[in-house]
Amino acid sequence: MLSQNHEFTFYVGLTFQHDVELDDLRWLTTRGRSLPDGQTYAGGRNRPILLRADDSTTSRCHRLGFVSQVVYQSTFLIDASAVEAAIQTRFNYLALGRRRLWHCVGKGRSSDMSDVVKQRVHEVFVTYSKQVVANLDNKCCKIQF
Repeated sequence: MLSQNHEFTFYVGLTFQHDVELDDLRWLTTRGRSLPDGQTYAGGRNRPILLRADDSTTSRCHRLGFVSQVVYQSTFLIDASAVEAAIQTRFNYLALGRRRLWHCVGKGRSSDMSDVVKQRVHEVFVTYSKQVVANLDNKCCKIQF
């Protein structure tokens, strides 16, 4: 359905939060570590794909109609990461911004020693919206490539 219905814009992500809604829109924010003056950025900071028309990031209170659904759970981060990457790879041919909302496949952590110790549940989720395309067309938000 996602590959054929052009109304859907979606993101595939991974979280270990006990409630997926605590993390399901975090990819819409700029995050990562800041570099000291004089150092060159070499990756590590999230560049959100959707921005508001004024170049600000979309906040949690501006959900753009996004709904999230958990599609896989595992106590092993490496397994959950593999599922996330497989789903992203499957749909990576779709148009960036209007259909898919990730820059690259599988950029999150894929292994963690605390997997075995803490026994956290890692969840792969799909967050989707039917409002993004209309917001792009109405110039309420824009794509950051």
